[in-house]
Amino acid sequence: MPDTLLFLIMVGILGVCLLLANYGKHYRIRRTGRRVLARVVQVNYYQATKQVQDIPLYNIPTAVGRWRYEVIAEWNDQASGNALRISSGLKNGLPRCQRGDYLCAYISSKGSYLESA
Repeated sequence: MPDTLLFLIMVGILGVCLLLANYGKHYRIRRTGRRVLARVVQVNYYQATKQVQDIPLYNIPTAVGRWRYEVIAEWNDQASGNALRISSGLKNGLPRCQRGDYLCAYISSKGSYLESA
């Protein structure tokens, strides 16, 4: 019993540390990065199933099932004239934005971060 309790406490502490590390990374990017407006160019939907983990779907999703999404936004760098793309990464649920919307993004040497995706 005490071994199981100790194990559960250690797993809980590890989970909290991982969440804080992810938050710290985004905080550093927001603090040191440059804020820009990026236009959403693509929204990918995925529905998790038991047979295949992630099946990409390119239609409008229904409210049934577990959904994941990825938002890809693009912004033009005025200094170099290059168009750069930023991905939000896979997130759970359905997105609150659509193609053509503008989102805040932070660009830094430590990485990029797409906000409100």
